Amino acid sequence: VLVAAFAALLFCYSRYVYVDHLYQNNAKASTGGGWLDTKGGAWERAARGTGQLANLGLALLLLPIARHSVLTDAFGIAWEQALWAHILLGYFVLACFIVHAGCWFKVYAMLDIFPDDVLEVPMYYPTNGQPKSAGRCADNWTVPLAVATTIAALVLMGGLAHYEVRRRRFEVFYYAHHCFLAIYATALWHAASCWYLVLGGLAHWAADRLLRLKEAGRAWTVACCEARADGVVHLELAPADGGRVFAYAPGQYAFLCLPDISHLESHPFTLSAAPSDAAARNRLAFDIKAMPPHPGLGKNAASTFTQGLRRLAEARSSDPATIRVAVEGPCGAAFDASRHDAVLLVAGGIGVTPCHAIFRELYAEARARQDAALVDGSAAAAATTTTLVWVARDRNVLDLFGPTLREAAADDLGGRFRLSLYVDAERGAEAWGTNDAFRGIPFVHGRPDVSRAIADLKAAGAAAPHCFVCGPPGLAAACSAAALARGV
Repeated sequence: VLVAAFAALLFCYSRYVYVDHLYQNNAKASTGGGWLDTKGGAWERAARGTGQLANLGLALLLLPIARHSVLTDAFGIAWEQALWAHILLGYFVLACFIVHAGCWFKVYAMLDIFPDDVLEVPMYYPTNGQPKSAGRCADNWTVPLAVATTIAALVLMGGLAHYEVRRRRFEVFYYAHHCFLAIYATALWHAASCWYLVLGGLAHWAADRLLRLKEAGRAWTVACCEARADGVVHLELAPADGGRVFAYAPGQYAFLCLPDISHLESHPFTLSAAPSDAAARNRLAFDIKAMPPHPGLGKNAASTFTQGLRRLAEARSSDPATIRVAVEGPCGAAFDASRHDAVLLVAGGIGVTPCHAIFRELYAEARARQDAALVDGSAAAAATTTTLVWVARDRNVLDLFGPTLREAAADDLGGRFRLSLYVDAERGAEAWGTNDAFRGIPFVHGRPDVSRAIADLKAAGAAAPHCFVCGPPGLAAACSAAALARGV
């Protein structure tokens, strides 16, 4: 729908800027189509029209990246789910910049003023039909400014925004992307008709930044920073102002900045506690695994943010209140279990954090309904059937969320909450499939058959089943393929 709407907008606007608009509003329409320099008429029309398309792209470019947006709320999606639109619009704008400049250079060449008018002020253009020998007549200093900004944009916004750069050197990509401020300032100076297109998007972006600044400015106290199994750090934060933690939905995340590690880095981490538990304890909880640098960075790469957090936890676990932290959130799409009658949560390793928050919250809600039904003697309302499939490296990892797993193992609330836990690194493949237990948590040695789990979900007769997966790319791809094949 969004792509079709953009295509329709692009077609209608292109028709206007290339065909219907009378540029310069002068009296030469009968001889040259309304151009100051009729010799380059077709190329000038292409140059001006493409410039207007670039303005349109700039007007829309900032809308998908706002973390607080009525647009994402209206479509029921998270801001990161709209980033594909931002990426495509970004490349569209850069392409318009190149074509716009190229067409103008062609016009200058036809008027024999290229490359003079590219970086020099005063300019020969507009020549008004006079030869070059008539001298320079315009002081449009925004043209060389636009040329320099376009070159910078191609490098900083195009080259450094490539996936591999984002994946390996996110901070390089992030701070280079602030070149957009210079691009918008130049566009507003350079194009007289730009302001009424882009000011709405800029205002939307500015409002979002102010809200984010307000969130990040709230003071938090680190109540717990504990190193746990498999390189995981358990982090708990409490409001330093004595207020309440912000409300969030299970599966959402928040950005954390720890100046003791880096003032310049802010990273997203899942809120691993159920929202009801966070509200009851008035604490936010995160479980963060120390991850090594990207393999492509080589053996001498600097340590990662999460490795720095692990060292911080080992050094200051006895005095966590000295650790400084800034929090921005919550972010991410809210999981709505009411839309489904069967939920399958599939997790690999530390990818269990959103799955745990969802499972724990649904379990708490179902138990509360069951307890209420026992008190008033009524029948308990039907609840979603929820299955948690989690594969971990060793049994100690399971204890990261031991209380939830032991409670569900002891009472599955009439078969509505099922655990399917696996450990794949303790025994060889010949021992896979054997049952075991650890501190009251039952598990199986081996790896889950996610295709079969999704097939069972569909075969159970659920009218609206849902599969939620978080884990390594291979696990996610297997779940996606199985779900698509079975219409889940």
